[in-house]
Amino acid sequence: MYNPPDRDDGKNLEFLELYNTTPFTNRLEGYYLTGDVSYAFSASDVIPPFGYLVVAASPSAMQSVYTNLTAVVGPYSGKLPNSSGLIELRKTRPVAGQMDALFLDVEYADTPPWPLSPDGAGHSLVLSRGTYGASDPRAWSASAALGGTPAARR
Repeated sequence: MYNPPDRDDGKNLEFLELYNTTPFTNRLEGYYLTGDVSYAFSASDVIPPFGYLVVAASPSAMQSVYTNLTAVVGPYSGKLPNSSGLIELRKTRPVAGQMDALFLDVEYADTPPWPLSPDGAGHSLVLSRGTYGASDPRAWSASAALGGTPAARR
């Protein structure tokens, strides 16, 4: 949700989420987000099998609006840009001097062929056809629901 609509209560509902595609719990210690936002996952940050983890600019705002949301961490520093942006998921290498591993990078935009409604119209940007690869605009669509569907099965 890189450009949520402005709210009368001023709550910041900007978020991104990770999905675990495996039947195993993914522990995120040593992983971090870079690009336009920055967040280092802690030892307690996990994604359950076939589950989601929401990373929010304001976790308390997210939980107050999405009352069934339990798997939310943050806040992250930085801001997801409204026009185009970059998000990278990396892992720290245990051996000093080795480069960190890049696991995923997404460079999104608000111009065709990217979906338009996630840019301020109330929808989030959703990876809906991952077989294209996360960097391909054809892999992404607008969420079916206004406000997005954080941590919900699609």
